[in-house]
Amino acid sequence: QIGWDDLVNETAKIYKAHEGMHSNLGILASHYGSASAFQIYGDDYDLPLAISPVNSYWLRGYGDNPPDAVLTIGYEVNDLDGYFSSCELVGKAENKYAMEKPRPDIFLCSGLLGNWETIWPELQRFS
Repeated sequence: QIGWDDLVNETAKIYKAHEGMHSNLGILASHYGSASAFQIYGDDYDLPLAISPVNSYWLRGYGDNPPDAVLTIGYEVNDLDGYFSSCELVGKAENKYAMEKPRPDIFLCSGLLGNWETIWPELQRFS
């Protein structure tokens, strides 16, 4: 949980800068820990719940109003090839505690290629 608030804070800044450009901007976390950070701290920043296709988070799905674009946390740009027409690096999560883990990239991905109903099962993974 070290650095979770920093992750959410940095993502919130980026979210606020981009939310008006999309009808429903979401947050897609590659790891259940990152998704949990948004579950705990996201309300403090008026952020939507993060979606994550990892472990039991996958069962929660992508929401009743699926996002048309997402800020991704912890993905590499190539991880999402074939799912979005555009993924642009928009930031890196800060870590003021200088932990050994690298700061995760934050991409803004838009232009969903297909629909969430089809893509969600393909993204599912266990860790």
